[in-house]
Amino acid sequence: MKDGLSFHNTVKYTLYDENGIVKETGISENQTQDNVLTMVINAIDGGTCSDVVAMAVGTGTGAGVASDNLNSSASNEDTGAGVGSGSPEDTMVFSATFTSITGTVTEAGLFPTTAADIYMMFYDDSLSVALTATDSLQIDWTVSVA
Repeated sequence: MKDGLSFHNTVKYTLYDENGIVKETGISENQTQDNVLTMVINAIDGGTCSDVVAMAVGTGTGAGVASDNLNSSASNEDTGAGVGSGSPEDTMVFSATFTSITGTVTEAGLFPTTAADIYMMFYDDSLSVALTATDSLQIDWTVSVA
């Protein structure tokens, strides 16, 4: 029996040029938002726990654990990717590719709605990835539950 519940989150990103050649890669840790804890408590009480269905990236920083959204308006979001392998009780992976962004991406968030602007579940503002119009940014977000 577990004495507590914790989330370990890792963001791995890969920046590709227009020819599919890797320009940059990185890995970072990120924070679990208060919304996740509320959803887990709701599930324990017999309710439902929402899955991640959207990722958004933006140019802000510093969203606190109580924030529902990125600190900038999302400059792009990807709702076509689903929750990859795993289950809410173990490890989940969510992947998204962004291709129509220019500028420096500094934050990313995972959301349980396709609107990607409410109930942010996980947040990372340690990114600093400069994209040109022909680049693509692949983000693989792993959430492990212990």
